[in-house]
Amino acid sequence: MGFSRGFRIIKLYFVGFQDKVFSVKKTSLQAKVAYCAKTRRSNYAASLRLEGYEVTEAESKRELPEREAVLRTYRKLA
Repeated sequence: MGFSRGFRIIKLYFVGFQDKVFSVKKTSLQAKVAYCAKTRRSNYAASLRLEGYEVTEAESKRELPEREAVLRTYRKLA
């Protein structure tokens, strides 16, 4: 009850951790979404490297075009 808001208590019952209490801060949804996006970009770059493409760090950080912009571009070509 004396812990601040946003924290929860976890008791670990593994070898060597009896009666130890740790507090863990809850992760926000925005932080989880950002982490997933970062991991997705990293995995995609690793996949390209495995296929033999040369990928730089700058290319993986650039903003991708919006879906509608991509659709407009390909509709013009058709």
